Amino acid sequence: MDVVLRPVTESDLDVVDAGTAGREGAGDHQWFGHRDRRAARRNLAETGLLTPEGGRLTIVADGEVAGYVKWFIRIWGPRETSWCWSIALSVLPAHRGRGVGTAAQRRLTACLRA
Repeated sequence: MDVVLRPVTESDLDVVDAGTAGREGAGDHQWFGHRDRRAARRNLAETGLLTPEGGRLTIVADGEVAGYVKWFIRIWGPRETSWCWSIALSVLPAHRGRGVGTAAQRRLTACLRA
């Protein structure tokens, strides 16, 4: 299986929103209730969903949009010396259980260490 990460497009947001809508699509452990799906589109237009504090990339598995990975700064003390990246992901139901999420997290981790 070929898994790549790439910048998010608006059509990616449509695919992920449709695939993760509701408790069934998001999964029991990722369901945080209904939220404003327009916020991601506004952020995409303003920042491309890539900032020094974090970002979001689309996961593509075998040529299909399979979800997304995100990273963001966590701070536990003085900002200059006490921070780390936290990562999160959402994999569409059709791509779960095949190693897509593991591969995406490995690729993201390699990028963040560089």
